Amino acid sequence: MALRFNILQVIPTPGVESGKVCDMPEGKEPSHGGNIFSDNSCNPIVGEDQVKPYSDMRLGPMANYGGWTPTIPLRPRSPAVNFGSGDCPGLYSGSPSYLWVDQRDKGRYDGKCDSGSFELQPGENPTVVYLPLIAK
Repeated sequence: MALRFNILQVIPTPGVESGKVCDMPEGKEPSHGGNIFSDNSCNPIVGEDQVKPYSDMRLGPMANYGGWTPTIPLRPRSPAVNFGSGDCPGLYSGSPSYLWVDQRDKGRYDGKCDSGSFELQPGENPTVVYLPLIAK
């Protein structure tokens, strides 16, 4: 397993003991850079990965922001924006990992990958609007 340009987190739940993001044997190094983790269990690479608490990741709620599947959006000023080290790769470790588009099929045009499956587009501020239901 090789992790590159991912966000792996354990979402804190009150009253529930949280586990680790990765449960790796000693000596395994799954990270290949550009990742953001909520703990140190994935053996992050110093200078190429970040370890941030969930509250500092600046992620929005899972919803449909375009595309075929629900996604978790990045909010402006998220540490994941443009964090991918180097250009978005077309090939990595000899196997195709096409990262020119995100999970929604939106382009990654600014020359750097946002970590995770959501590429924040210029001028985009993904929000979910909840409207109250009023019955008379």
